[in-house]
Amino acid sequence: MKKALALCLALTLVLGIGTACLVKEQYDRRDDVTFEENVRLGDPSMMEGVQVDVNVTWDNRIFWRTRYSAGVDPTVKTEYEFADHKTYSEREFIPSGVQMESYIEPHVHAVDLADPQAELSDIGLAYWELAERTPAGGYSEDSILLSDYYDYYPLSIGIEIDHYSTIWINTEDREYFTDQQWEIYQLFHDYFKVPILEGQMYDIHLSKNEYGNVDTMGGGSGDSDEYHMFSHGVVTEDACIFTINTDTNQDRVVDTSQLPEGYGLYRMPYTYDGENMESFHAEKIEMVYPLQEGIFIQQISLIDGGRKVELITCEEDGTKIVCYLFDAESMELLQRFSFDKAYLYYVYHDDANGLTLLLFDDTLVLLQKNIDGLYDIVLDVPSGGDGLFYEIFSNNLSFTFDGERLLICTVLQKETYYMNYESAGFVLAAYNKDGMYYLAEYDSSLSTGHNGTMYNYDCHVLDGNGFDVSW
Repeated sequence: MKKALALCLALTLVLGIGTACLVKEQYDRRDDVTFEENVRLGDPSMMEGVQVDVNVTWDNRIFWRTRYSAGVDPTVKTEYEFADHKTYSEREFIPSGVQMESYIEPHVHAVDLADPQAELSDIGLAYWELAERTPAGGYSEDSILLSDYYDYYPLSIGIEIDHYSTIWINTEDREYFTDQQWEIYQLFHDYFKVPILEGQMYDIHLSKNEYGNVDTMGGGSGDSDEYHMFSHGVVTEDACIFTINTDTNQDRVVDTSQLPEGYGLYRMPYTYDGENMESFHAEKIEMVYPLQEGIFIQQISLIDGGRKVELITCEEDGTKIVCYLFDAESMELLQRFSFDKAYLYYVYHDDANGLTLLLFDDTLVLLQKNIDGLYDIVLDVPSGGDGLFYEIFSNNLSFTFDGERLLICTVLQKETYYMNYESAGFVLAAYNKDGMYYLAEYDSSLSTGHNGTMYNYDCHVLDGNGFDVSW
């Protein structure tokens, strides 16, 4: 009996050790991330000393943090983490401040169209007129001249500061807002008066059921030229800085003559405490820098630790990209320079190192902050030939500059027969004063294809926090 018990215990021990070894072997494989290198330009020896940190996740539950040391004999080291619930990386919240757009909606319910006592205004009258001539069980549509119902574009106004957002629509929504909110809305509406574009049409339609009641209705812009106002803005320590577009769909320029101080960059001060709506001083809106009507607003950003406002525009019929640099507190213009280039595709900032990367149609420009806090152009080179340029850039990107060489790392796009998708791999590109001198793809072993039956179907580089590249 004792021998049988001892034998049983021994077998149990052996099985336990064997199982533990097998589990350990399988568990250790979690760190076995490898990369398949495909050099398309240059030689791996050019990348000696380069390190790329890649953060990959599956379903926001499994995380691989891999350091790839490039060169002739590359090395890979991976740390693995598993979470029993979905875990999301925090991204910096960047409030846009003033959010303003033209807003043309009927703001009328079907029941109102059958009520002769309903107080209808603006485009609601057009729907009422259409309903009056639509028989029971019928469908009608019409194309109306927008200026017959509005003098100026009605606005939707919002203010977003520190995870706080409040939206006003237009006069039909007066009942939903406090007197303070409504006062702010009216101040914006009275300041930004843009007359309806001459000839702009608007299509409306509705149908009635067999009892003569309106059961569906809708509308939208017609085939004519149209203007849709929208704003671009940033938030400084004590003000919202913003501007609006003035161009139409067919590149006409709207009438800005009724803007009190003309068209430009605007400032609205605030003393926001997280709750007090009266702290938004819409009565003090002012134009702080004039701009040319018809320009295209590429981007407005807060840089240099919030001390400067950067505005990038496309001007002179799309032939010139202009960069403005303002002091965020005084809004004094510090610097203005331009590029005779066609279109700016991307703008990337490395605020900690005073770098801004501009990606044009066929060139790449790197700006670096100098000792005076202004920009120097340190690189202006072709972005790469044979279609390489368009394959290496996305919103998920890291770059570094050592004074002579620019190194860029971004996510590897992979193709299927029906779509492209972002993989768990990366692309590495290097530039000097002569242009691109190295380009390679690094396909990760975590990327097994865009297949819903695979465990890592959702394996991808973390959005916005995927890479860190260094020399």
